[in-house]
Amino acid sequence: MHRPGGYDPSSQDQDSKGIHRPSHLSYFFCPPLLLLAYALSVGPISKLDQVCHLRRNHTRVHQVLALAYEPVGFLLARSPPVEQFYDWYIVKLWRVYYVAE
Repeated sequence: MHRPGGYDPSSQDQDSKGIHRPSHLSYFFCPPLLLLAYALSVGPISKLDQVCHLRRNHTRVHQVLALAYEPVGFLLARSPPVEQFYDWYIVKLWRVYYVAE
């Protein structure tokens, strides 16, 4: 039965128990979006590190974050285009500046 407003619950992808299942497109789009979110989260994490002085005040948190973002560091060390992007992204966009301690 068609309801007013254009919503038709029977048109959704449901399994035999009536539970809504994600479409096949979500399996295609979600992994790249999650990877992009991970790569771009370096900016906010760097800003948090700068503002909260994680290296000095919260060394355990800093160690966990350093381990979590080790793949990004690996790419930075081996790819000049990736290094140029992150230089722009972290310094210019997020305005994160580190002074040697």
